[in-house]
Amino acid sequence: MKFECAHCNLCYMHPYQLQEHHYPACPQCHAQGQLLGIAETADLVQHPIYAMNSYLAWVKSKLTPHSH
Repeated sequence: MKFECAHCNLCYMHPYQLQEHHYPACPQCHAQGQLLGIAETADLVQHPIYAMNSYLAWVKSKLTPHSH
């Protein structure tokens, strides 16, 4: 999914799942982002670094053990 931070005007991508009940925070300022829509192939081509950073952050969060 594609999100935008109104605070720092950053567009970022994040794999969004139905189990999540909140939008992901902006990677730069950590404010809650606003949903822009589904990330399309053109977004990945236009913003490959944002896409890769978002994907790597998601993978890292899945591999990091969560304390409950």
